Amino acid sequence: CCNGIVEQRLTTKFDLSPKWKAPVVSGGFEPSGTRSIYHDSNGDALLMDRYGARLLCRIENTLWSGYGFGPQGKWLVTVSSKASLGDPLYDENICVDLWNAKDGQHVTQLANKELRNWHFSPNGQYVITEDQDGEIKVYVAENGKSVLEIDAEEKQVVSDIDPASQWLITYDPQGKIHFWNLNT
Repeated sequence: CCNGIVEQRLTTKFDLSPKWKAPVVSGGFEPSGTRSIYHDSNGDALLMDRYGARLLCRIENTLWSGYGFGPQGKWLVTVSSKASLGDPLYDENICVDLWNAKDGQHVTQLANKELRNWHFSPNGQYVITEDQDGEIKVYVAENGKSVLEIDAEEKQVVSDIDPASQWLITYDPQGKIHFWNLNT
């Protein structure tokens, strides 16, 4: 029943096995759909053209548990477990890294602990992280520089980022809404 439908819709099939050291465990497209990313069970990832025919860059040893592209596909955030690789730079089990999705260059480590959430601003200029303790940080995607830090004691939760990416809106347990200017 279903095999005939799937076979009729499959227009291109590539064998990625020569490019991989281990089986592929996940994959996805960047927002414009012009590139795809594949992750293997060893923690390596390949950024490919749309259908996996041409390798654009390889990012090795990330042991990704999640990833996401920025709105324009220029930046890539990965959530990974580098401690299990024995990497001395990472003393926690979870880290969040920012990459240039065009060339695979590592920009910076955004966090080295488990996050509750993370977001790109609508224009892709900022990456916002919320850790499990309640600390919120805003980074410039271009260079990884922190431009806003909200202490965990303030118990803020990110609500939204305005479409122009100028304001971060948070709220606290008392029901107060806070507006944070990202351009100051």
